[in-house]
Amino acid sequence: MFRSLKEQGVYDEEQTFTASNGWYDRFRKRYGLKMAGIKGECASSDTAAFEKFKARLVQLIIDNNYEKFEIYNADESALFVKLLPSRTLIMNDEDIAEGRKVIKSRVTFMPCSNIDGSNKLPLMLIGTAENPRTLPKDKSSLPVYYKGSKKAWMNRLLFKEWFHGQFVPSVRKFSAENGREPRALLVLDNCSAHHDGGDVLESDDGKIKVIFLPPNVTALGQPMDQGVINAVKKRYKKKLMLHLLLDDQEALFEDKLKNVSLRQTIDWLDQAWTEISSKTIEGSWRKLFDEFPTFVLDVEDNASLDQEVQDTARFFPDDPTNDENKDWLNNKVCDKNGNLIVGDCDVYTDQDKRSIT
Repeated sequence: MFRSLKEQGVYDEEQTFTASNGWYDRFRKRYGLKMAGIKGECASSDTAAFEKFKARLVQLIIDNNYEKFEIYNADESALFVKLLPSRTLIMNDEDIAEGRKVIKSRVTFMPCSNIDGSNKLPLMLIGTAENPRTLPKDKSSLPVYYKGSKKAWMNRLLFKEWFHGQFVPSVRKFSAENGREPRALLVLDNCSAHHDGGDVLESDDGKIKVIFLPPNVTALGQPMDQGVINAVKKRYKKKLMLHLLLDDQEALFEDKLKNVSLRQTIDWLDQAWTEISSKTIEGSWRKLFDEFPTFVLDVEDNASLDQEVQDTARFFPDDPTNDENKDWLNNKVCDKNGNLIVGDCDVYTDQDKRSIT
């Protein structure tokens, strides 16, 4: 960050300034700054690199004769599972401990599917505890692949476990059931949690491979980011609101929200992912294959979903404004000081990176 400021002429090169990690962390939090460069996926988009990647991907498909059902995408995203559109209900009084706990109820989830949606893997869900008391000891009975990490973030270890323990077996099982050769190409963003820049991530037989998008092109064409993840979140939010509205327990509204369990969150996310149609998934690839006529993509308009969720939100005691509702739907939520709470671009400090890699 300091190098960037110097390049922009914000401070003179002759000046010297030394800041501790603690000072920088407080400064970053105070002004809502995010360490975008660490993960490489929050900086401005690189259109030229994206166009080159598209050409490379198409050539790879042609050379290997890949079909739509053999090409996959996965991407993780944060979800504040107890956050509602009404700031006054949940977020205005940051001095209330219960309110802070509600805000910090956060998980990371990762959907993965092939282009035509014929093989949708169970969601990967990361919470803050390895063995939460509300979940069974045998996690295999859950409808999601659950793991725990200190801050509910994805890291390389968890991702590799998912790739070799979930993705590869799923592809092989799907291929066997359909009488196909067990092979696949997984498209991933260039995130430090997915690789360290030198890893070759593939199955033991080399038939299930990974291709990484260039840095800073997620917003341009990462399929799951082209409406799929948001559609999952919006469906989850609708289920959360309906649960709170239809709950006939005589309790304060805030208490009902606080009592939402991790198991309920898992079930609602699983249901939301199940409801995502193959057309929605297939349409999310259109930016990558807009000039590749071999792949004819089905596209589904999910505009009505936004209206459904907004209509549901209006039944709440503290009816949010339209702008607040839209921000909430698009994962743009601010605290009472107007600082943006970012849910999609996870940030690793140097200490965090050392503890998880």
